[in-house]
Amino acid sequence: MSTNIRYPAILKVLIILLVVATTYSYSLYNKRKIENIAVSTSNTFTWEETSNELILKTLPKFKADTINKEIKIDSEAIFDDGTSRIFIHFWGTWCAPCKSELPNFIKYAKKLENRSIKFILIAVNDTKIKVQKMLQKAVEEVPSSVLIVLDPTSSIMSKFGTVKVPETYIFDFKGVTQARLIGPQAWENLEYQEYLDKYLKSP
Repeated sequence: MSTNIRYPAILKVLIILLVVATTYSYSLYNKRKIENIAVSTSNTFTWEETSNELILKTLPKFKADTINKEIKIDSEAIFDDGTSRIFIHFWGTWCAPCKSELPNFIKYAKKLENRSIKFILIAVNDTKIKVQKMLQKAVEEVPSSVLIVLDPTSSIMSKFGTVKVPETYIFDFKGVTQARLIGPQAWENLEYQEYLDKYLKSP
């Protein structure tokens, strides 16, 4: 009699264990699925901007020389020559995503060369030799609108609050932040170029 009573109890325990195991397996499957989606997304060029939640409101003060020291950059005087917009782009030769997007970024800058827009590419924790070697390999020609700057101690980057590269900022002629672009961008994508154009139109 006691044996007959014990079987239903054991059956209930087995059912409960089966439900728990099934739930756990499904949860694990969903987690891996989400992780795979995240990896897939990170391996493609995506764009992201936080114009509605920008922490950096205006262009920080900084001074720098281009890598060949032929031009001195002063953020307080950067628009004096009629420049209407500037891109501040943080990158590094040691950064794989930076290296991948650089050729298309330079081509995009070349496309806008006659629109009074400057592109300041700030190489973080880098050296002149490494930057020059990479440019020679990756780019046929650096447009006159592109200025290459070294930030060997990350002092300029810290003023912008940037902690990871690549990262790009767009400022209008008053030095007001228009957009912050996080991570590598689809610079070669025509749809994305049209999207960016809203930040580049003259006031």
